[in-house]
Amino acid sequence: MHHEPHSTKQREDFVAWASETDPATLVDTVAGRLGLHGAEATPLEPLCARVQCPVLVVHGTDDKVHPAAIGGSLVLMDGVGHAPPAREPVRVNHLIGELADRVFPRPVTTTWTRARDRGGQVEHARATRRGRSTTSCTRTPSSRGSRSRG
Repeated sequence: MHHEPHSTKQREDFVAWASETDPATLVDTVAGRLGLHGAEATPLEPLCARVQCPVLVVHGTDDKVHPAAIGGSLVLMDGVGHAPPAREPVRVNHLIGELADRVFPRPVTTTWTRARDRGGQVEHARATRRGRSTTSCTRTPSSRGSRSRG
């Protein structure tokens, strides 16, 4: 499953889990997911065909468990085996972020500025809230700290 020489943690976890469960559960779990040996496996293809939203499939070129499937955006990661999120989490997270940005673009953010640096906009807003005419509320750079009131 994980062909890289440094992939011992997943193997150790699997062996530990397998030793804690009975043989029938182990066979049903592994064979069922792979659709092998007459075990009951739910075909996922019909369900996948009904998906109407953007899909990103990340797959390792050296995956010996599942062949690459296409139907959305397919990213093949060279030298990566089964479970790319476990082998290359940073790359996978960046790919997911790029998909999210394409589907839901980030809003344009504005730069925060101090009220005193916004010119007459602040006085205009204050006067409007107070019901005053905005023509009497002007502000120039030389009038900082003082307000013209009508």
